[in-house]
Amino acid sequence: KLYQKKGERLLTSVDNILKGGEHGDVVVQGQATKSELFISMKLPKEDDQHMPPDGNSKPSKEAVKLVGVWIEKDLP
Repeated sequence: KLYQKKGERLLTSVDNILKGGEHGDVVVQGQATKSELFISMKLPKEDDQHMPPDGNSKPSKEAVKLVGVWIEKDLP
């Protein structure tokens, strides 16, 4: 499978990210440290809530920082 949903989230586009998942919003605009997406990317790989799910490569520290900046500053 090319893309894997976790918690009914498909993070393949800005629209999908902003749509959220079964547990609500994935991002809190302007607040990366309160955004599920950013928080889960920073969790240890062993944590069940870590993003991305098993079988997908872990983003670099720089990529995680960029996601944080994007949430803080650049969301539509």
